[in-house]
Amino acid sequence: AQGAAARFKAFGPALGNFSIQYNLSCASIAIAIMQTCSDDTSDACKGGGDYPEPEWAKYLLLGTVFAGAVVGMLGMGYLGDVMGRRAALALTLSFTVAGSVGSALLPWGSAGAIYATIAVCRFFMGVGVGGIYPLSATASAESSSGDGHDCKRVGWAFFWQVPGGMAPYLVALALLSIPKPTDDLFGGGDAPPPPP
Repeated sequence: AQGAAARFKAFGPALGNFSIQYNLSCASIAIAIMQTCSDDTSDACKGGGDYPEPEWAKYLLLGTVFAGAVVGMLGMGYLGDVMGRRAALALTLSFTVAGSVGSALLPWGSAGAIYATIAVCRFFMGVGVGGIYPLSATASAESSSGDGHDCKRVGWAFFWQVPGGMAPYLVALALLSIPKPTDDLFGGGDAPPPPP
């Protein structure tokens, strides 16, 4: 049981720091894709794309995650003292997952409603992201066995922010390289007419 707890103390902060940067970076990519015309970014795409960004969203949408992060930094550090580091880290990761999944699955309706839903979900994700900072540093330092490698463990946990910041761009490049389906299924011109 002690081995599993030690592995969680090392893995949890690393996963948390990876998710911090992944989630902070992916919103800009998603908004850029939302403002295309069926993924066309050429000059032919006019009028704000498939989901034109409301004026309020230009200033508020990406910032809501940082407001949530401040709440998370202040609140989750305290909860770590009250509930214990492991329980508080699991809670803060749950906020991050719920906000991320919510912003992917809940938006529906008009462009304004979609952006508002994403903003609310990003606030809750920010609470989780902000809580990861104090909890992951503390959990990494506390996972030491008194061998003098505390700084190395904390540094290793925060190292994962770099791959987390790069991953959304790699995922976007991979997704954009997938060929788009066409009506020309047989390579010879028009698709066959539908059956009568």
